[in-house]
Amino acid sequence: MYIMKRSIFLISVFLLILAGIYSACKEKEEDTREVYSIKEGRFDLNENEFVAMRILTEEGTNNSSSILRIENHTEKTLQYGREYSLEYLNGNNWESIPLRDVLWELIGLGLSADETTEDKIYLLSMVKAYNNGKKGRYRLTKDFSLRVGSPLGEVTSAFFLSPEFEIR
Repeated sequence: MYIMKRSIFLISVFLLILAGIYSACKEKEEDTREVYSIKEGRFDLNENEFVAMRILTEEGTNNSSSILRIENHTEKTLQYGREYSLEYLNGNNWESIPLRDVLWELIGLGLSADETTEDKIYLLSMVKAYNNGKKGRYRLTKDFSLRVGSPLGEVTSAFFLSPEFEIR
């Protein structure tokens, strides 16, 4: 009886150790998905002036973050906010992905004539959290306006930019 109990105990301990090793190995599997920029978002005001939004790969981050670059190549002030939407290309249709629980800082930002700004974004984490890490083609959509003079000046143009990227 004692030998049987001891054998059951040792087998149980062995199985627990084996399960722990398996679990640790699963957690250490590297995520091989990567973000690839496909297309910039661009608004041409005229043949010489434009606004562009690009997604750039950030060097040395193992693809954990990207750079969202906004370029104002106009003589006007570009106004925008922090918020953006995420969409997934399903067949031929762009489907909006609800960004639940995202709290956007609701402020108006301005970018003067011929200035560029960059923000760090976490596209791979976002796709994992809000679209189950599904591989495929995505885009970020952000709204902008061009104003004469200051950020409170008259609006001359309002538009959306949607740079596209792919998760492979």
